[in-house]
Formats: sequence, structure tokens, C-alpha cells
Amino acid sequence: MDNYLEKILRSSIIVTFLIGIGWSVAYSYGWAQSFYYQFPWELVEVGIPNIARSLGYVLFISIIISFVYIVGLYIIRKAKDHFSDRFMNRLRVFIIFTALSSPIVLQAILLIQHVSAVLLISYTLIAITIPLFVKLKYQSISPQNLNRLIKRKKLNPIYIMLFIYLYFIVSAFTIGYFRPAFKHEYASLEIEHQKYYILAKSNNFFVLSKNISTNNNIFFTYPCIEKPITICKFEVEKLSVIK
Repeated sequence: MDNYLEKILRSSIIVTFLIGIGWSVAYSYGWAQSFYYQFPWELVEVGIPNIARSLGYVLFISIIISFVYIVGLYIIRKAKDHFSDRFMNRLRVFIIFTALSSPIVLQAILLIQHVSAVLLISYTLIAITIPLFVKLKYQSISPQNLNRLIKRKKLNPIYIMLFIYLYFIVSAFTIGYFRPAFKHEYASLEIEHQKYYILAKSNNFFVLSKNISTNNNIFFTYPCIEKPITICKFEVEKLSVIK
């Protein structure tokens, strides 16, 4: 009975954690867009579709990390009988770094829409340099060993969950901010014979602008938050602080 309740509790924690990540990633991405375009962050709202897309993003990133991680474990298993412990320790650091950074590199390539030689060379140099200065305390990075360390309380699961949470939040904010910088096509709406570019989709309304400049200070929402049939205009003014 105790084991059954423990499984239910763990499942509830995992579901709550995933919902929290989906909600946070959606807001992080939306706030990054508002920071880039300089429209009010208060316009960012999250609904069920936003959370669903965020969970899809989390799943996509997780699949990439898992694939690279499994390939890395296979390489370690084949190489451990042929190389020194010092080399294997550096190889483990290299694999962990590659697994965590590969989704970011892949997304950067998709944003740029071509394989950048500068990006790949910079990434390779960083990936080779980090293992020279970082040493793992544990000799195995397998899931079984990590599970044993958690059970023995040598690894705090709260810190692991916090790291995962921050990883996805920072990743979503980075993509949300840099994606518009490489965007070449914008969808538009024609409202009352006026053309508006769609900057972002915020829950039940669009954030619009008549131009896509980053120093723009006039924005619109459609449909209007207060009057669903019409369009609302927002003007951002920078006021000096009087001391």
C-alpha cells in the first residue's frame, strides 16, 4: 500500500513539474519576444495551446538530448577498455556537454537556415576545451548509476529538477529572443483597409505592428482585450525618472 501511494505521489510530482515547465516555457518565450520587439510584457498571456506547444518543445529537446546521451554511453562502453581513466573522465564530460548543448546548436542552425562554419568551429573548440578543466566526481553517467546516487542521497533530486527547469527556461528565452532576428517572412492581417504585421500570438489575441523595427513604440492587439470586435492601440513612452 505504501509503495502504491509512493508511486501515485511521484507521478503527481512529475505531472505537476511538466505542467509547470510548459507554463513557464510559454511565458519565457513570450517575454523574450516582447523584450525583442519592445512591446509591453503585460500583453503576454498563456493559454492551453501555448502550454501544449511548450510541452512539444520540451519533448523535442528531450528526444535530442536522449539520443546524443545514448550514443555517448555506447561510445564510452566501447572505449573504456582501450583508454586511460583520465581520458575516459574527459570523454564523459565531453558527452554530457554535447548532449546538453546539441539542441541549442541544432536550433541555432535552424534559425540561421544554413550550417555556419564559424558556429561549428566555435562549438567544437568549446566542447574540446571544457573537458580539460572539468573533472567528474563519479565514474559513470549511466541512468542506473544516477538513480543509485539519488537513492543514496548523494544527488539531491530537487537540484536536478531545478537544473532541468532553468535549462528549458533559458533555452526558450534564447530562442524566443533570437528567432525574430533571423525571421524573413511575416504573416499580416488587413483590418479596416490597414495592413498589420503579426509579431506574436498571445493566447486569444494577436500582437500587431505596422512595421517590424525593433525601435518601434506603437503596437496593436486584435481582437481588442476590452472590446473584442475592434483593434486596440498601445503606445510605449519612455519617461525620465525625476529624482
